[in-house]
Amino acid sequence: MEFLNIHRLPASFRLEMKNEDTEKKPRMKGLIKYLTHRALMEALRKPEAEPEKFSEATEGEKQYLAGLWDADGSFSIVFKKRSKSYRPRATLSGTSLLLYQLSQKYEGAVYLSSMKKGKKPSYNFVIRAHEPLREFLNAVIPYLWIKQCQAQLLLEALNIIEVEGYSDETRAKLEKLKQGVEHLNKATPKIPEVFGDRVEYLRKKSLLKT
Repeated sequence: MEFLNIHRLPASFRLEMKNEDTEKKPRMKGLIKYLTHRALMEALRKPEAEPEKFSEATEGEKQYLAGLWDADGSFSIVFKKRSKSYRPRATLSGTSLLLYQLSQKYEGAVYLSSMKKGKKPSYNFVIRAHEPLREFLNAVIPYLWIKQCQAQLLLEALNIIEVEGYSDETRAKLEKLKQGVEHLNKATPKIPEVFGDRVEYLRKKSLLKT
């Protein structure tokens, strides 16, 4: 019986197994996560199905996506030291297979981010390609309640990158936008703080667990 050598896997496999923002070498734990992820993707794959564009989503779908991101999503601008570039991204995290279904329906990638004994696997659905990200932001911004400002800053960053390109001046602008998104993420209130009276009402009526 020949054992599988992780370093003989295709480069694209090894790359997907790495943490998105680190250069750590993949280990056997990463291989198991990858194979689980690949098996699930194959099971959910829809042959000959082209991903839908966010710009073609119905108003109801846009509202639904906005609600998902307000609750469990995040917006960020990642700085890459090697290329000295800034990469805006929208990420939705959770343990539901809904994230895989989103990756089959829309343009985006899903990653198996955590797999611990006794707990459900955790996934990240990430939108970072410029065109799908722009369409997504334009689709959800009108319906976002909590994270609308972060989404608007990402849209501004995309405009700078695509129109003005990279220079010392634009990098300074992008760094400010990055810091602005990070500040807003820290300052973003939790949903109970936003809905305040509504949550307290439900608690009194014993309709919401404390």
